[in-house]
This record gives sequence, C-alpha cells and structure tokens, in this order.
Amino acid sequence: MALILYYLRSEDKGRSLLREIFKTSADIKIIEDELHIRIDNLSAPRRTKALANLCEVLTSTKTQYPGTNLKLVYSVKTDK
Repeated sequence: MALILYYLRSEDKGRSLLREIFKTSADIKIIEDELHIRIDNLSAPRRTKALANLCEVLTSTKTQYPGTNLKLVYSVKTDK
C-alpha cells in the first residue's frame, strides 16, 4: 500500500493514521469534470506529509466517482 512507502511507522501506526484521516474534515467541490476532495491537515506534520503522498497516489489512479463522469482529485489543504 502507498502508505507504507511514505510513513515510516506504517507497520505499527498505520491503522491509527488511517483512523485520523477518516475522521478529518474536508472540503468537497466540483470543478468542471473533477470532484475535488481537500482534506484538512492532520495532527502532526509527518502524518500530513504521508496523507499528501497518499492523495497523489489516489489521484493518479484517475478513478471516477461512481455513477458520474467526475474524476476524483485528492489533496491536502495548505496552511496559507
């Protein structure tokens, strides 16, 4: 899984990271033919970085939202 590549402690802390990701707020917005999911930063910078890398991997699959022509695009909100 992509998480293992980007999160050094994924063997023993991967599940807690995924739990945090699933509980984190996000903005969802349709832009043209894409469904953008922008996820808030996580509790630690290393976790946010792992999430950002996971978002890149998921976006690269060019998956369509079921029942639509919308391509899923994942990203992490910047602090700016």
